[in-house]
Amino acid sequence: MTNISSDDAVGRGIDREAELDDTNYQIREMFAQYGLAMYLSSVLEASMINVLTLAQTTASGIGTPALFDDYFLANSTVSMGRLLKRLAPFLLDMPGLHSRLDVALEERNRFAHHFYRDHDRDHMSTPGREVMLAEAFLAQELFTDTTKLLEPLVATYLALRGVPLGTHEARVEALMVKFREEAATKYVDDE
Repeated sequence: MTNISSDDAVGRGIDREAELDDTNYQIREMFAQYGLAMYLSSVLEASMINVLTLAQTTASGIGTPALFDDYFLANSTVSMGRLLKRLAPFLLDMPGLHSRLDVALEERNRFAHHFYRDHDRDHMSTPGREVMLAEAFLAQELFTDTTKLLEPLVATYLALRGVPLGTHEARVEALMVKFREEAATKYVDDE
């Protein structure tokens, strides 16, 4: 694999010290906020996969790690719309959650498939880009808030499996430390 450093990025004209005029700054910001919105929609999708997999494993009555892995793989290969259909029976008694997930799915699909087409001319003016930025901020909030609404389901299904939430959180944090360490060395030369 080719190693790319931040110095290489600067060499390609990406100079974080360069002064950008207002127009170019706004354009860069608009693309960045769109990217963050799409990232947060992916976080929501991953959360849906995790909740669904945990719920299916719990409902099976068996709950082996191998079964969890099988469910996880099966759930990771379908669209977000199909995930929502699979997740619906496991939403328990959480009023409004399904409709909120429907809204998030619709907005995610709009951002993924139509956002730039819908704003093809807006991109060419400051007021148009302001509209695009506003929509990106609202989408970010929607995806983040909807992801948070799934957290009680995780706690409920963990409790049904006999796993205290604190134990789960400690395991997740330990994995995050490990992943950060691996990420820090991923592109370091072995020389």
